[in-house]
Amino acid sequence: MWKQIGLTLLVAGLSAATVFGQDATAVPASDAASQSQTTVTGGDDISLRAFIQRYLVGSQPGVSVDVRIGTADANLPFALTAPSDAILYGTVARHGGQAGEGTYYDIAYDTAQTPTEIIEFYKQAYSGADWKLTSESVSPPAAFSGQSNSYSTFCYQDGAATLNVNAFNAGTGPTNLNITVQVPGDAYVCSSTQQGAVTDPMYAMIPSLALPEGVTVVSNMGGGLSYYTSTGRSTNVSAILDSSRPLADIANDYNAQLAAQNWQQVSTESSEHTALSTWTVTDATGKVWHGTLLIVAEVAPNRYDAVIYVQE
Repeated sequence: MWKQIGLTLLVAGLSAATVFGQDATAVPASDAASQSQTTVTGGDDISLRAFIQRYLVGSQPGVSVDVRIGTADANLPFALTAPSDAILYGTVARHGGQAGEGTYYDIAYDTAQTPTEIIEFYKQAYSGADWKLTSESVSPPAAFSGQSNSYSTFCYQDGAATLNVNAFNAGTGPTNLNITVQVPGDAYVCSSTQQGAVTDPMYAMIPSLALPEGVTVVSNMGGGLSYYTSTGRSTNVSAILDSSRPLADIANDYNAQLAAQNWQQVSTESSEHTALSTWTVTDATGKVWHGTLLIVAEVAPNRYDAVIYVQE
């Protein structure tokens, strides 16, 4: 997290470089600052650079740090690529230190591609004989917020380097694409065998829903977890919502979206404080599941607890 904040400060406070990495598009510093909603107050170019150096290097003995604004590091052992629309913010390279003489690179982009599309892009881009995909995971968009994330790990030339791709989208705006490169590579990562994507098939049971007009997500309370018990399987997602709209109207909007996703409504009821609907859901194999949407008004005004639950 601090790495991403550090790169945001770099872009917000310093002039963007005129040289940009492969397949990346330049972005003015003011644009990057507004996208991340970061405010930098006071100082000048010299003092900000001094602060960034102190912030990134800290007191780590034997570590040297190389910060590049708006460009990738030319010393990477392979050609770094990114989606064609990607905005490259910069690179932080850390050399040496007590952990060894290796180098760790952090490269930050934004892109309109989804986390799923990003993983597929890198699987194609780094599919040659020099590369081995060692792990991947893709989480579909969360039901209430649309948040999604993915990652993949690659080994380059049998351990010359390892590359990690992490993509996160908050449900609105661009996807944060963060790439880390370790040189030489992680021996454990390079010795592992890819077993296929780590994706629970039950995640797909609950669709991603658009936020109704006038509704915002205060917090994602969890979910995306599947439970396997002696009586069957279940999965759920939940969130805290904020809206001045009546509870029944919010529930009706979500019910309409579930129906559009081929959920079959069994029953619905609502009161001043609670809205409940039950459904049947048929998966790709023809198996029928039972779904529930429950929205409950909190004591605090305009706050609602919402959960979607699917079970055998």
